Amino acid sequence: APKLNRTKPIRRLDSLEYRVNIEKIFDPFFTTKPEDKGTGLGLPICREIILLHKGKIWAENHLDGGLIINFIIPIEKVEEVIIV
Repeated sequence: APKLNRTKPIRRLDSLEYRVNIEKIFDPFFTTKPEDKGTGLGLPICREIILLHKGKIWAENHLDGGLIINFIIPIEKVEEVIIV
């Protein structure tokens, strides 16, 4: 299996034609899409999941337009898994 880099963020580039107010993108129901194309819940849900796993998530505007979403989730060794 490939070795994972535990300190380098995973990045995703969304191709938007304009800059986004990155202070708002994690607010529930904030969206840049038309009314019938999205709810604005995707990034807030992602943020909550990542924070629950003691990770970090942040956004950057890309120089050529669009948005870069970065996140890091710590990798921990699991000693025992209990399924209830």
